[in-house]
Parts: sequence; C-alpha cells; structure tokens
Amino acid sequence: GLKNDADIYTNAGRVSGIVSSANRYTLIKNAENNGDVHYSGSGTYRPGNISCIAGPGTQLEGCVNRGDLIAPASASAAGVICLLNGADIKITGCSSIGATIVCTGFDIDNNKATYAGALYGSVASAANGAVFSGCSVSGKVGKSTDALLTLTAENYFPFVGAANANCSSLNTTNIIFAQ
Repeated sequence: GLKNDADIYTNAGRVSGIVSSANRYTLIKNAENNGDVHYSGSGTYRPGNISCIAGPGTQLEGCVNRGDLIAPASASAAGVICLLNGADIKITGCSSIGATIVCTGFDIDNNKATYAGALYGSVASAANGAVFSGCSVSGKVGKSTDALLTLTAENYFPFVGAANANCSSLNTTNIIFAQ
C-alpha cells in the first residue's frame, strides 16, 4: 500500500496525504497516512488525510490515518475521506486513529458534525448506497486547536461524519471507537 509520513502545508483547495481525488472506480488499499495537513488558504477546501473525494465505484480498504488535519478556515475536513459522492462506494476496515481533526464543520456544543468528521466528511445523496464496514476512529475534533473534544466510546459517533439518513451502513456496528 501507499504510505505518507510527510507533513503538508498548503493553501490548495483539495489535498490529501495519499490520493487527492478518487473520482471514479478507484481502489485505495492498505494506504497509511502519518503526516499532518495544515491548511492556510480560504475558499472551498475538502481535505481528507487519505483522499478528499470518493466517486462512483470507489473502494477504500484497510486504510489508516494517524495524521492531524488542521483547517480552521475550512467548512469541510475528514480523517480518512472528506466527500462520498457516487454510487457503489465501499469503505472497509479504514481507521483514523489518534488524529486531531480541526475545522469549522464541528459543532461540539450541539453534538454534531457538518461536512466534517473523524472518519468521513459527508455522504452526498448520490452515495446513499455507500457501505461502511469494519471502520474505527479515535482522537480529537473541534473548530479550533483551543477547543478540542477528545473522542471516547461514549461520545464518538456524532463526530465520525455528517450522516445522511439514507445511508443505512452508518451505525455503531460498522464504525466503532478504537480503544
């Protein structure tokens, strides 16, 4: 699998530690990101430490993120993949472990994430059939490095990503807290 240990400092709109955009029928298998992404720009930004987007037919298998993602000016960010935007997407055995994910999409006070998550950012309606299985998260999330929430087995699930009510595999069986 692919591996990244380098930190990235950027103002580019879409960046990831492994594959920038997995737009169509892409398989990303056993990729490991240990580098941090630091965003300093403005405007549309969609980082994911493994990939920023998954399009139709894309699969992520056994991918692990340990890097932080610091994007305080951003509305979108995720530990593994930011946007799921296509049919037949499968996310299997992927983890974001011990990472700190910072962006404006977290609402810690109201226990939710909008276009942000420890695992994924959001699931578009085009990806209602996306399948998650064997995934896990841990680490910290928040709107700024000064206001972080440490994820626990009791509080993690609302922060795995922005849930689409029509994506039935988004549950605590398929996405667990990493001890």
